[in-house]
Amino acid sequence: TDEIIAAFHRLANNFEPASLLDIGAGNGKVLNRFKELNRKNPDDRDSYDTGYFAIEKARPLLDSLPIDVGILGTDFWEQSLLDKSVECIFSNPPYREFIDWSVKIIREANANHIYLVIPQRWKDQKKIMDAIDGNHIDHVRQILPDFNFKVENHGK
Repeated sequence: TDEIIAAFHRLANNFEPASLLDIGAGNGKVLNRFKELNRKNPDDRDSYDTGYFAIEKARPLLDSLPIDVGILGTDFWEQSLLDKSVECIFSNPPYREFIDWSVKIIREANANHIYLVIPQRWKDQKKIMDAIDGNHIDHVRQILPDFNFKVENHGK
C-alpha cells in the first residue's frame, strides 16, 4: 500500500541508501515510489542517487519495470543473495510464505538494512528468530506501524 511504501521511505531515507533491492518487486511500485520521493532537485544539495534492483519472477511484471532497474534474478528460490551486495533490501513476501522468505533473506542478505513487511507474529516464529541469532544481528526493531490487512467480507 502507499502507506507502507511511505513509511519505508521515511525510515530508509534517514541513511540515504546507495542501492535498493526489492525482492518480489512485482510491477516496481515500491521502487518507482521511492524514486519519486527521492527525485533529485538540482537546487537540493542534500539529494543523493540510489541504484535500483529487483528480483521478480513474472515475465509481464519484469517487462513493466522501469529501464533503470537492474534485474538481479527471476526466481527467489533459485537465487543466492550472498553475491548481491546492496545497501538496503525491501520485501513484502507472499503471506503464506513469509516465514521461509524472511529466513532466506535474513540468512543470505549482503545488505546493511533489511525491511520486511510481515505479520506482527514474526517474533513468535522460531525459524526467523534462529536466523536472526545465527547471523549475529544485534539490532532488530519493528519499524513499520501495525498496518491492518484484515479483509472485510461484506454481504456474505
